[in-house]
Amino acid sequence: PARGGSASGGKNQKSKIKIETKSGIIEAKVIDKKKVRIKLVNPQQIRLNFNLEIGAKNYKANFINTGVPHVVIFSDRLKNLDVKKIGSAIRHHHNFKPGGTNADFAKIQDKKNISIRTYERGVEEETLACGTGVAAAVLISAGLGKVISPVNVRTKGKEVLKVYFEYEGDFKNVWLEGGAKVVYRGKIEQ
Repeated sequence: PARGGSASGGKNQKSKIKIETKSGIIEAKVIDKKKVRIKLVNPQQIRLNFNLEIGAKNYKANFINTGVPHVVIFSDRLKNLDVKKIGSAIRHHHNFKPGGTNADFAKIQDKKNISIRTYERGVEEETLACGTGVAAAVLISAGLGKVISPVNVRTKGKEVLKVYFEYEGDFKNVWLEGGAKVVYRGKIEQ
């Protein structure tokens, strides 16, 4: 069955921006002074429900590349999970060499809401939020038939991000929406 929703348009849309990244040109829409919506690349390399051995324990894992690689594991005990220990083991697991992977731990609340904790490679620690990780957890959840677009995701930093997508066997039009604030102003002189 088709699951999805539209992310384009909107009455409050003020401006469109294009950003060049290593993953390609990314579209962004300023929704209002406090919200921005970013179009992510279409996900690749999706693998659902495989066993991942960490130490003496097996985890039911999922993999997706949302511009960067992510392993997603579902847990009903997010609060008490040792994200740093398990996340680091996943990040450095031989299955994901040479570059490693991020590790996301998600709990599905209902068809429109999930919670997430993320261990990010490069930072080598749990972070307060990760946009591509939020998208990874939502898309894996949708691929398993557990959520429908749009989905609200509560991060460790208590922020709620929203993911929109279209899904009919493949994912497309994946958008991430969240808060935006000015943290720095600069001037380019020529």
